[in-house]
Amino acid sequence: MTVLASYTTNLGNVAWCLATTASAYALFANLGAAEYGIMPVVSQRKVEAQAQKRNDGDEALAKISGSLTHAQRSQLFTFFYDRAKNRIVPSIVIGTLSFGTVAYLLPARDGFLQARNAAILGAISFAAAIPVTLRLLMPTNKVLISVMKGDTVKESYVPKLLERWNRAHLVRIVLFAISFGSALILRESLGELRLARP
Repeated sequence: MTVLASYTTNLGNVAWCLATTASAYALFANLGAAEYGIMPVVSQRKVEAQAQKRNDGDEALAKISGSLTHAQRSQLFTFFYDRAKNRIVPSIVIGTLSFGTVAYLLPARDGFLQARNAAILGAISFAAAIPVTLRLLMPTNKVLISVMKGDTVKESYVPKLLERWNRAHLVRIVLFAISFGSALILRESLGELRLARP
């Protein structure tokens, strides 16, 4: 194996590891925040629906959530947002670049097409999270943050804004799931390629 081939293989492995880590983080951190983090608390209807399905403490959570004012909901959302934005943006950038690097390093010929296509799909789905975030989530974030800062005119919109945010966030979770699935397919494809080499 030449030095260049060895370097390319090692770079590809590092890029695949980064892509897999970034996509796993983006998917599971966002799923956790949506289902078990602060978002169910600020989204009262979701908590009430969960409390009706089972009786494992969600009733207490529904009472707490129900007692929150719209301003308090926006404060909790802003608390969540300020921490999440510093982690999800780097994850999206690292994932997109890493999947792109793997796709670039894989040759566009038979035997490598499945792996290359998986890497391209991973890069595209990760990159698609950027316009989804900017177009669907950011306008809602700005209004919720303005309510937290004291904008009482928009305060009555908080429940609908949180519902809108949850729907848009679901789109982003689907994109992260596609990226993570692409990383798993890529892993299988690369493993088969290594086994097939003489």
